[in-house]
Amino acid sequence: MEEVAQSAGEVAESPRWFQLCWGKNPDLTASMVQRAERARYSALVVTLDTHSLGWRERDLGHGYLPFMLGQGLANYFSDAVFPGLLAQAPEENPAAAIQLWGSLFSNATLTWKDIGFLRQHTRVAIIVKRILHREDAALAVDAGVDALIVSNHRGRQVDGGVGALDALPGVVHEVNGRVPVHIVVSPGPVYHFDGVTVNGLRWLHPSFVTNRFSRLEGKTYSPNVLDERFRTLMKTGQFNVLQIKPVPVDGHLLRLDISAEEAKSKELGFWVGFDTYEGALAGVQVGDRDLFGYGRPLTATIEVSQRSYRGE
Repeated sequence: MEEVAQSAGEVAESPRWFQLCWGKNPDLTASMVQRAERARYSALVVTLDTHSLGWRERDLGHGYLPFMLGQGLANYFSDAVFPGLLAQAPEENPAAAIQLWGSLFSNATLTWKDIGFLRQHTRVAIIVKRILHREDAALAVDAGVDALIVSNHRGRQVDGGVGALDALPGVVHEVNGRVPVHIVVSPGPVYHFDGVTVNGLRWLHPSFVTNRFSRLEGKTYSPNVLDERFRTLMKTGQFNVLQIKPVPVDGHLLRLDISAEEAKSKELGFWVGFDTYEGALAGVQVGDRDLFGYGRPLTATIEVSQRSYRGE
């Protein structure tokens, strides 16, 4: 953090904020906070939604876990407190240092009362980030923070979470001018649908799946529309497993890669019983939910009793 502050100061004299990922060790946290103040950072930005990291499929798919390689941990390895928690210096045993960082990184026991701990160790402004509810905004202000940032972590922490712009009016109304309210909006690129590929089908014709998405081609990508098509396909009863993965193919185009595991389409059932009017009865039912491979259902039923018979 000191090197960044020095380089930034050589380029332009502008405000610098230090983002604090508040860990389990209070001495290490206090040391980080005090270093930031000495390096002339004008505010601490406390991230509130990373007590437990979200399931980030893009990072996992690319194997992008730089911290586990020791990358991006210089603030820890250079701190006066961190090496004292190790048997060997980080440069002598990087694996042990990375393991220690992983055990200290997050702290799920923090509450609003702990803001007082930061205030005891620094005089710079304290800003909390990832506020999305008006009640949390009120609690933050009551805890003594100097500003709020409305943000949803670009959706990387919780899929389907509320948008920052949707949360902003309620937060601003609750704060009522007592502290500044900032907002982070990262719309990112706009993608368009560009075709479908289907894998895993054995009996169903691919058009049974692709026809559900053909009208989307060229239209703007929408997770809600994709979810609607997914639910429609699952309700047909044709699949045990269905996975739809949007894959960027060229610029802002998305191809939908669909993997399917088909359910058993043929059914056979029979029954016997006794009715006070019909007497003894027996029946059999044969069904096929995938007639000719196009998902057309056909069911035949025959029931015979002592008085009559019927078929459907």
